[in-house]
Amino acid sequence: RRQQVGMLRALGYQARMVGLSFVLEASFIAITGILIGAATGIVLGLNIIGVAFGTIADFQMPWGSITLIVLLAYGFALLTTIIPSWQASRIYPAEALRYE
Repeated sequence: RRQQVGMLRALGYQARMVGLSFVLEASFIAITGILIGAATGIVLGLNIIGVAFGTIADFQMPWGSITLIVLLAYGFALLTTIIPSWQASRIYPAEALRYE
């Protein structure tokens, strides 16, 4: 990725634009994973309750807790992305394009 950052910076992208592109990429991946995981958990949980208790159970979905967990997971995903993206955006183009 260092060479990609160097190429973008050499083409004229500002450091802020490179950092923002990393945050947007990580945000998209995090949102996709969180939503797939939450939907799978909800469907699987409802199926397990349906099989274990049949139609007798009157189950209320804890939407508040699910929403809080989803928001916390997204927040932590952004927190773990911001510092590395900031550091990557500060690399000088010549240093990033140097062949290793």
